[in-house]
Order: sequence, then C-alpha cells, then structure tokens
Amino acid sequence: MAQLLYARDSSQKHMSATRRHLRLCKQVKNTQGLVKQITPAYQLVTEKDQELQAQKLVREDRYDDMLMADNQLDDMVRNLFRRCEEYDRIYPGEPVLLQIFPEGKFSHIINMKREDEPAVVEKMAMRLENLGEKHALHVSGQELRLCINNSRKAIRAYQEALQVLKVCETECEMACTALRRQYENNYLDARKQLGKVLAERLFPKLNVGSKSDKAPAAEA
Repeated sequence: MAQLLYARDSSQKHMSATRRHLRLCKQVKNTQGLVKQITPAYQLVTEKDQELQAQKLVREDRYDDMLMADNQLDDMVRNLFRRCEEYDRIYPGEPVLLQIFPEGKFSHIINMKREDEPAVVEKMAMRLENLGEKHALHVSGQELRLCINNSRKAIRAYQEALQVLKVCETECEMACTALRRQYENNYLDARKQLGKVLAERLFPKLNVGSKSDKAPAAEA
C-alpha cells in the first residue's frame, strides 16, 4: 500500500510528498483528474507554509530586538548607578544614590523579568526628575525614559509577533489536514480508476534513504 501522510508529519513533508505525487501523475496517462483535485490543497499548504516561515523570521528578529533593548536598558541602569556613586563622592553632603536606588544596588533590577523592568526603571526616572531640572543628574531621567520606551515597544512587538505566529501555525496545520485527506482520497480514487498496481506507482516512497534504498557496494 502507498505510504500516506500523518498528522505528525511536517508541512515540508506534506509538500514534498504531494509534489512528487504530482510529478508521477504527469508521467501516467488519464491522471489529470487526480492532479486537478489535489492541486488547490497543495497550493494552499505551500502558501501557508511560506507565511509561517516568514513569520518565524519576524519572530526571531523581534526577539533579537527585544534582547537588544533590554540590554541597553540594563546598561543605562548600570551607568546611572555609577553616576550616582560618582556624584556622592564629589558632593558628599548631597547624596543621591539611595534616593535613586533605595536598596543601594542595581543587580536585582537588571536581573528581573524583562517585562517587569521598564515599570521599575520608570520609578527611578521619576526620582531623578524630582531632583529638579537644575540637578546634574536630571538629564539621566530623560535618557532612562528613552530606553524604557524602546524596551516596552520591543516587548510589545515580540508579543505581537508570537500571536501572529500562532495564527500562522494554526492555519498551516489546517491546510495540511485538508491536503492529507485529499492525498488519501487521491490514492483511493487512483485505485478505483487504474487498479492497485498502477495506483501504487503514483505515490512516492516517503522514507527515502533507508537501507533498502542504498545502492549495492561496488565489487573489488
């Protein structure tokens, strides 16, 4: 019996099997009907798979962007901590480090979930702004807010990419289901029309590369 497709098979395997089936059909007379009835499902899987692969690239890019924005925000926090330390050394009578970093450290901030970090850093920006516009560290608040906005934007973009990817995966799975059913229907129709022996020839062996497919070793 011809090897059929299964739900566990990838979209690439669905397309590969169908492409080969179409090629074989075109080498046998009176199979135009088989070609015609499976082509729409094959084209749909091809289209949905292309969309899926493209969205996977988008997801990767958005993930990279999110990490970059998060790293830049972390660097800004580190730099601010050092600025506060330096300011306190120069102006020991006007310490600001504990005003901006109440816990006296920054590691817990840069190590928290990246989705939560912007809100925490925004509080730091507000503390900086409360120092007054004439304060030497006031400008750091504006720099923080820029990184905060970039981080939030990158996080949202990544989350949206994940949602779109999930939709693409679902649509591709549905298209594969339709193609898989039509592939089996083509086999049943081919048997009715051409008989078992000829029908078997229209469906490729899917496990290419097994031991039985290897050419015999050359004689010494």
